[in-house]
Amino acid sequence: MPPLPEPGAPSAESVVRARFAARAREEVLALVDEALVAEHAANPFGRHSDALDRVLVQLRARAIAGKEVILQDAGGGYRLGRLGARRGDAPTPIDGPSYATVPEAEHAVFLLRLEELSR
Repeated sequence: MPPLPEPGAPSAESVVRARFAARAREEVLALVDEALVAEHAANPFGRHSDALDRVLVQLRARAIAGKEVILQDAGGGYRLGRLGARRGDAPTPIDGPSYATVPEAEHAVFLLRLEELSR
């Protein structure tokens, strides 16, 4: 029988998950270059290259709390916001520019998530 872990020690599962997440993050960040960002800017929706699909899967896999979203302004433009910690919490607007179209706002979310992933 294997020995019991020390009280307060991370479980083997949490260690494996953390290592997997770190490795996946590094592999995805290695795919990001100017051409990939330009591809997303030109077509934020629809079919993408394998590299961009891999990056998008990683960016979308984050926890819902704190995730960046698109909010519609009263004037018809779009701004970025951040989801609250609990389901039902209103999103918090993020200071920044307003975007004329959803694809522009979607690309801004992409860039913001890339920036946060690289930290």
